[in-house]
Amino acid sequence: MSRSAGDALPEAIQRRLDGGDLSGAIDLTVLLLTVDPEGWPRVAMLSAGEVLATGARTLRLALWPESTTTANLTRSGRATLALVEGGAGWYFLCSARRRADLALPGRCLASFELRVEEALEDVVPYAQLTGGITFRLAEPEQTVAAWTETLAALRGGPGG
Repeated sequence: MSRSAGDALPEAIQRRLDGGDLSGAIDLTVLLLTVDPEGWPRVAMLSAGEVLATGARTLRLALWPESTTTANLTRSGRATLALVEGGAGWYFLCSARRRADLALPGRCLASFELRVEEALEDVVPYAQLTGGITFRLAEPEQTVAAWTETLAALRGGPGG
């Protein structure tokens, strides 16, 4: 059952998404839900290298510029982020604004800043979530290096 948990990311989720331990977040998947022009919900799966918590109420995203998700987020300015943390499902209703694209070596990514408008915690007394969608990287060192570069750009470093 979902209940409002205010308008901020819990500290544990801020730490999980602050980019400080990318190797420990390799298997983290954050779901990004948007709505297309026909009103259909769309889901994108993001890694720890594409989501950066920059404060209690702010997140930055790096997305493929030509994706449906980028078009939906640019058009509507709204999204829901969902993840599993601490035995609970978490949903963050966010307003979004597009930032300047990130020019990284060999790729360009669309950048967004999200503001948490409401945090919802989904828990039940008789069960605990033990995980969400996870994945295994084919080339962990190479991928974590690319994630580090992307998060530096989201922070405003080179390429951002």
